[in-house]
Amino acid sequence: PYPSWDALKREDREEPPVVVLTVSDADGQVVRRIEGPAKAGLQRVSWDLRYPAPDPTNLLPVERDPWFPDPAGPLVAPGQYRVSMALRVDGAMQSLGAPQAFAAAPLGGDSLPPADREALLAFQLQTSELQRAALGAVSAAGEAQIRINHLKQALMDAPRADPALAARARELEGQLKDLQVALVGDSVRASKGEPTPSAILSRVSQVIYGHWYSSADATATHRRNYEIAAEQFGPVLAQLRQLILTDLVALENAAEAAGAPWTPGRVPNWK
Repeated sequence: PYPSWDALKREDREEPPVVVLTVSDADGQVVRRIEGPAKAGLQRVSWDLRYPAPDPTNLLPVERDPWFPDPAGPLVAPGQYRVSMALRVDGAMQSLGAPQAFAAAPLGGDSLPPADREALLAFQLQTSELQRAALGAVSAAGEAQIRINHLKQALMDAPRADPALAARARELEGQLKDLQVALVGDSVRASKGEPTPSAILSRVSQVIYGHWYSSADATATHRRNYEIAAEQFGPVLAQLRQLILTDLVALENAAEAAGAPWTPGRVPNWK
């Protein structure tokens, strides 16, 4: 018989099956999850012995930059690990086989081995968390700029909109651009060939690229850069959250009340 509409709908919404490998440390804490193909035959999946990259999630294919390493997290500490395998079918996980134990060990050729690998990893995880938040703030600011751009045009197209709303949109845009300068730097000064103060993300990147790909201890400069970036980032993030979660939402609600066309970030009302 021909499948029912409900059956066809379920089939259309099915996720492709994948194999999920979960790596855990000696304490049972999950370190990494890696997806592999759920296909017949012999398949191979590798782990780079690193924590997941703290970069924002991106579902689009990214062209690889040969001058920069691919997004990656810090190396895990040497020790015992376990990997388990499961098949995920339409969201449901089915265990496959028994977990397997293995050891991660340094090659022993370090010219400058760290004095305390656990302390080094703790600092690297700190920098990873700061990078996660800083990169997320940059992306959130970019999305807020898109919302404001659409709002300015929508308010122009709304006859009942008070001109003060458009002025408020431009005021928020100015505040947002100031926060973006603090996060990623002053592009105006840089475009004129003038030196610019180190931005928050620049300091974090210097720390990460300076010691995540080395087995040596983090230097005093690395640690000082982290301290400065963390100290500067807290107030900037607080202002950004206020702008996006409160001020921009209030403006979008006012635009909706004025009958402005839909813009990103809004859900229309209808009575």
